[in-house]
Amino acid sequence: MVIRRCEEMGIEGWKKEAGYNRRSIVENSFYRLKRIFGSNLKSRREEGQYREQCIRASLINRFNKLGLPKYAV
Repeated sequence: MVIRRCEEMGIEGWKKEAGYNRRSIVENSFYRLKRIFGSNLKSRREEGQYREQCIRASLINRFNKLGLPKYAV
């Protein structure tokens, strides 16, 4: 079904219709976050992991306040 739709619309048309661009943007955002913070938590205890996640969330919010990249949608 997807292949048939790609043949009808072309790959770019299918990506736009399926929202594939949005998925790519989200995947790229997670890639950047993992590059900054690493993919694993450093703390072993649950309370330390909770604090670590709160700090990460706070930093992400600060980054977002500075400005997000502009994407053509």
